[in-house]
Amino acid sequence: MSNDPQSQFERYTDSEFRALLFNLIPALHNHGTRDHVLHILSKAYKETRNKVIHEEMAPLLWHSIGKISILLQVLKFFFFSLSTLLYITSRHFFNFVPYHSLFQELLSVYPALNEHLTERLSTRVSNALALLQSVAAHTDTRMHFIKANIACYLQPILNIKNNDKYHEHVRISSLQVIGALVKQDDDPRGVLFILQSQMLPSFLNCMEVGSITAKTVAVFIIKKILSNEEGMKYCCVLAERFFAIGNILGKIIEELVEAGRLLEDNSKQLLEQIIGCYYKLSANPRACDGLRCCLPSKLKDTSFTSFFHGDQQMMLCLQQIFYNIEVAEWGRSHLYRKLGRHLVRY
Repeated sequence: MSNDPQSQFERYTDSEFRALLFNLIPALHNHGTRDHVLHILSKAYKETRNKVIHEEMAPLLWHSIGKISILLQVLKFFFFSLSTLLYITSRHFFNFVPYHSLFQELLSVYPALNEHLTERLSTRVSNALALLQSVAAHTDTRMHFIKANIACYLQPILNIKNNDKYHEHVRISSLQVIGALVKQDDDPRGVLFILQSQMLPSFLNCMEVGSITAKTVAVFIIKKILSNEEGMKYCCVLAERFFAIGNILGKIIEELVEAGRLLEDNSKQLLEQIIGCYYKLSANPRACDGLRCCLPSKLKDTSFTSFFHGDQQMMLCLQQIFYNIEVAEWGRSHLYRKLGRHLVRY
C-alpha cells in the first residue's frame, strides 16, 4: 500500500474505495498498523468527496469493528448510557465496544494535554477524531453518537489553554467533530445535546485561545446554536451567558482589526460567521437590548464595512443587524411612552 494515498484517491473507483474500507477498518485492531490505517482513512474522508467514503464508512465503523457479536447487542445498552471515563477505560469493556480502537487513541492524548504533546500523538489522535467526525455527520449514526455521549469526551481537549501547533491540531479536529454534529439545520438533536451537556464555555475558550481556524469553527457552532429556538433561549436567558458570548465575539473583531488581518481569507470566513451570530441575535428582542451595549463600534466604521463592499449578502446582514437593533429600541421607547400616558391618565 502506498504511503501517499492522496495520489491514489484521484483514480479510485467506488468499488476500490469500498474494498479499502473493508480491508482497513478491521486493521484498526492491530497496534502495528493502526497509525497508518488512521492516516489513510482520515485522508480519504477529509480530502475526497467520494460517495462510498462519506455514506458507507461511518456505518461500517460503528457496526463492523471487532466483528460485533451477539454479546455486544446485550452490552450496547450500557455503551449508549455511558457518561464517565471510568467505564470507557475498562479493559473488559474495550473487548466489545466497536469504537474501542478510536477511543484508545482519543484517551491516549489526555495525559499530554497540559504537557508536551508530540507531533506523532497529535496526528494520531486528530486522525481518530476525523473518523469520529464521519460518524457525527452521518444521518444513520448521528443518534448513536449522541446517545453514547462521545462529544463529552472532547471537552478536556476543548478546554486546554495551550496554543502550540500540536495542541491546536487536536483542538481544531475536536471542534470539527462538534461542527459535524450540529451542521444539519433539519436535525436539532445535535444542538440540544450540546445544550444539555453545557459545552458552551468550552467553545468560548476555543474562541479566545485558538487559531483563526479554531475560532471560525467555534463561532460556526455558536451560530448553529443561535439558529435553534432552544439554543437562542439558552444563550439569552442569563445576562452573564449572553455577554460572555457577545464580549468574545467583539474581542475577536477588535483583535483582527488591530492586527491588520482583515484582508486574509481565513479572517474573512471568521468575520462572516461572527456577523452571522450577530444577525441571529438581532432577530431576538431580548438579545437586541444586550447588543446595544456590546455590539462593536467598528462594525459601523466605514473602513470596516468597506471590507465587505463586494459582498452584497454580508452588507445586507450588517444593515439588517443595525435596523433590528434600532427598531427594537424604538419599540421599547414607544411602549414606555404609551405606559407613561396610561399612568398619568390614572
